[in-house]
Amino acid sequence: MIELRGIKKTYRLPTGESLRVLDDVNLIIPKGKIMGVIGRSGAGKSTLVRCVNGLEKPDSGEVFLDGQSLLTVSASALRKARSKMGMIFQNVNLQKRKTVFENVAFPLILQGDDKDAIRKRVMSLLDQVSLTDRVDHFPSQLSGGQQQRVAIARALATAPPVLLCDEMTSALDPETTQQILSLLLSLQRSLNLTVLLITHEMAAIRQVADRVAVMEAGQLIEEGSVLDIFQKPKTETTKALVQSDAHLGLPASLQAVCQAEPVESGYHLLNCTFSGAVAAQPLISECTTRFGVALNILQANLTTVHGSLMGKMCVAIELSDHLPQVVGFLKESGLTVEALGYVNRNDWSLS
Repeated sequence: MIELRGIKKTYRLPTGESLRVLDDVNLIIPKGKIMGVIGRSGAGKSTLVRCVNGLEKPDSGEVFLDGQSLLTVSASALRKARSKMGMIFQNVNLQKRKTVFENVAFPLILQGDDKDAIRKRVMSLLDQVSLTDRVDHFPSQLSGGQQQRVAIARALATAPPVLLCDEMTSALDPETTQQILSLLLSLQRSLNLTVLLITHEMAAIRQVADRVAVMEAGQLIEEGSVLDIFQKPKTETTKALVQSDAHLGLPASLQAVCQAEPVESGYHLLNCTFSGAVAAQPLISECTTRFGVALNILQANLTTVHGSLMGKMCVAIELSDHLPQVVGFLKESGLTVEALGYVNRNDWSLS
């Protein structure tokens, strides 16, 4: 288990001004789980992971690995602790003049393993990342995804129980990203790894993470299980990240005329989130039949979050005396309902 307590970090800018990049961050990364840390550029994510592996020393706070403080131990104890953490970067940092085999073998050579043990370990890892046919190739002969697979194998060479991933897929195309994330999830499960995944891509969190922490301006503003965060985001930043991943949002024509207060005649706009068996229930048609009101699905998305089916839809409900009952029925049926506002009938347009 990794635990961060009260981590603060400030950089001194060339202008002489101070920039606080981590502001009292507290976070627990459970053993054998994938913790995703997400936020926009400049949120402090990369500095956070550098504090975990000791590349940066926080101004104050504590970093614990399995109960041992990494900020107060001796230099030799710190090196030993670092050996328990593999690191994968956005830029793979492979040695260009070394082959795939030599790149993966490098950490094992540094720790003094014999040649036979090194070869056995390297070939086993290359088999796990599906690169045994590239063993004698150089990095320049590999695709971006293949280079990242080599970096993953190298990070796991010394069998660390912890894997730190800093924007490992941000330079890859969507298809390759999916492949690398699937590989990461497979390795995490087979090796029981504890993974800290730093990313700005909510889709990566949705695909592999068990828990997620959201950062903004150096602070941890929200944290919880992936399903809870996707279903019930609390902060505006998290809501925006979830919405962008689902590719949902009001059409611009409706955003321009949407009002916060009820209108006399028109529509009530809602965002509805649901998961599991609720996705198979014909709730929209049942609302129409039961309450006699028109519901218009403006946008909808169905996906998988941490192995559970989850959907989101943006609906417009015709204003009537039955509106409170309709909203109540949706909530009682297991939907999370967020009111977006009201649109006057005369302003209604999807063009």
